[in-house]
Amino acid sequence: MRTDQMKTLGRMTLLTLLTVGLSACWGGDTAGGEAGDSPTLTVSQDLDLVGAVDRDPQLQLLGAALKTSRLEPLLRTEGPFTLVGPRNRAWNALGGENLQDLLLNERKLKDVLRSHLVPEIVDLEAIVQMRRVKTANGKYVRLERAGDGLLVNGAPATVVDTPLTNGQLLLVDELIVPVTLAGETVEPKPTGPRPSGTPAAAPDPAPTSNSPNQAKTQAAVGETKPQFLRYEPALYAALKGERPFVVYFGADWVPTSQAWTTEMQGDFFRWPAGTVVLQADFTQQATLRAELGVEEHSRAAYIEKDGTVSARVLNPTSAQIARWMSTQ
Repeated sequence: MRTDQMKTLGRMTLLTLLTVGLSACWGGDTAGGEAGDSPTLTVSQDLDLVGAVDRDPQLQLLGAALKTSRLEPLLRTEGPFTLVGPRNRAWNALGGENLQDLLLNERKLKDVLRSHLVPEIVDLEAIVQMRRVKTANGKYVRLERAGDGLLVNGAPATVVDTPLTNGQLLLVDELIVPVTLAGETVEPKPTGPRPSGTPAAAPDPAPTSNSPNQAKTQAAVGETKPQFLRYEPALYAALKGERPFVVYFGADWVPTSQAWTTEMQGDFFRWPAGTVVLQADFTQQATLRAELGVEEHSRAAYIEKDGTVSARVLNPTSAQIARWMSTQ
């Protein structure tokens, strides 16, 4: 097996191990808890930073990112370190396509994570107003007090008060540095579950003939790698009649739908070549739902190459999607 294939397989396996069973362990606070919480882990002796991340279901995507970027061995050493750990909602705030791109870019992912890692134990009690500390990639982050709370680059942080063998862990609900992908800077913002009854937002407008998304649409249609993308009318129209694909109608206020999205973001590497899954908003895309005959959220429509719908599946597993695509 070629070296690059082995690396890809290893990356797939690591991400899969962390995301399997996510929906089962997703707690009542699906977005990752409140910044004012003071979490305590139920632990055995000699728990390090990696162990603390692996034990917290709100840090599933952080754990996957540490493995993919190959930074996990570093965080098993003596350190000491201060790790600013973004919860799942912080990664999801990037958007599905941006998160996918980041997970596939080991160099960029490592740079983002090293910006969240300080190679020392920061004395938080000594911070009266503000202190700048140097991170593992040579950049500085700002720690400051806000009343009784702590901010890291302006993001509210929660200190995990469980003793760790090689450092301390701070939890945040947003990435503390901007993420640049394909020349575009993404400023992630925290998102939370939307309560039922929230008025529906207007659907995304269809791209115009001079839309900059056209090149991306053409590239996505011709791509052979597995793809997990946000629904766009132009992309849907380009795929229909050209190749089989899946449209999933997610609802960001539904815990199981959020868990499904997180699992697919870490597991799409396993799908057969040519697999495309589009994630559409259940509330916004009423016309599309009517076209595909989908009446409830968290269902996926399996669309054949000729444009017909062959199945409508509630929260299909990654393996189910892969099996269906392998028959096409």
